[in-house]
Amino acid sequence: MGTNGAFLSAGAFILLLALTFIALIAIHTVFKRITGWSVPPLFQAVLIWLAAYGVFKYLLQPAMPSTLLYTYMGITTVGILMFTLFPPPSIVRIVN
Repeated sequence: MGTNGAFLSAGAFILLLALTFIALIAIHTVFKRITGWSVPPLFQAVLIWLAAYGVFKYLLQPAMPSTLLYTYMGITTVGILMFTLFPPPSIVRIVN
């Protein structure tokens, strides 16, 4: 238990988020090496969106109001769409 009855403290939440991100990258790399295919970006986007919803809805304690959840999910959706539709190489070309 974190401070103020929260399920996770802020530091533990950031650590959990970083470890989850690293684990997902490792799982994707192992999957690609074993099968020879990569997970399609649209499927990755859906999985990331569902994971973000689960984190915001169930891991963050005390529970946040639904309007704040909708705001966070809207920001998450825009970020995922930007990253999916404009992958980093194209962004580098635009900036340079």
